[in-house]
Amino acid sequence: MPSCPVSVVIPVRNGAAFIGEAIDSVRAQTMVPRQVIVVDDGSTDATAAVVAGFPGVDYLAQPPLGVSAARNAGAGRASETFLAFLDADDLWLPDKIAAQLDLLASESGPDIASCRMRNFRRTGEGEIVYLTPPTVVSLPGALLMRRDTFQRIGPFAADLTHGENLEWFSRAIDLGLRTLAAPRVLMLRRIHGANTSFDAEGSTRKYLKALQTITARRRDQGGG
Repeated sequence: MPSCPVSVVIPVRNGAAFIGEAIDSVRAQTMVPRQVIVVDDGSTDATAAVVAGFPGVDYLAQPPLGVSAARNAGAGRASETFLAFLDADDLWLPDKIAAQLDLLASESGPDIASCRMRNFRRTGEGEIVYLTPPTVVSLPGALLMRRDTFQRIGPFAADLTHGENLEWFSRAIDLGLRTLAAPRVLMLRRIHGANTSFDAEGSTRKYLKALQTITARRRDQGGG
């Protein structure tokens, strides 16, 4: 399959059970990204050993600083023209990168390409069961952009543990950058025990912190 000038950043912590499938979904693209960067955010399981089984993957280990710090570290190592992110437990469909490159290259192309997504889980037999209808999302794993676009927006807020995607995207909006979604599902978000069990009250407080960060920044910039 032809390669393309895309760097993919995969942040992971204790993702040995899923990261191999995530990397496979990147390598199965009809336009294969030239650079895959796995940023290991302090894993204590067999993540490093699993990644070592994929020759050519750029592996970067760091202390457990959080997913935003891991994404930022990977973006800092990226060297290709375009940049994409994929969480270690999620998957891309094979034409994700090709469809989004076409979108970015179109006459009225956006600054950031997004796509539709579906939540899924695997049965004990390995079959995919879809849990939600197709939905347009701005999660990092759904996006593709030029690397200089990411640099213009700036890094993810490493001090936020929830809502960091919302805060980052608010900066893109405030810069006047345009996002357009490919008209079909190109990303699958895996639902499993580790990402569905959480303290709802605590999570709400953390999302409120992200909203407060956005409000304070806009106030400081004179945006009301």
